Amino acid sequence: MGIKALCWTKKYTSEIRPKNIYNKTNQYVSINYKTGEKLIVYGISWAIQETLGLSGVNPIKSYSLRSTAVSTLILNGMNIAHICKLLRHSNIRITQIYFQIKVHQLKKE
Repeated sequence: MGIKALCWTKKYTSEIRPKNIYNKTNQYVSINYKTGEKLIVYGISWAIQETLGLSGVNPIKSYSLRSTAVSTLILNGMNIAHICKLLRHSNIRITQIYFQIKVHQLKKE
């Protein structure tokens, strides 16, 4: 996790999350702000679409962010075996489908 992401995560866990959690035994970092329960895929998708709409950006398929994240991790030096585990894939070949890195980016690296 980068320094900026770590700072925002600390801010979220110390300031925002405590205001929205109802069950103090809930160990999930990301929670639904309405119910205080575990944030599910639908909630994440809703948050992304809501944020894009408020900023005037056209909606996207939330799943497309997975490919972008994998490409970013690869370009920043993360081992594909670790990414495979992160995505809970049973085979590295499945993980390879997700990253769409342009040839000039690979040559540059």
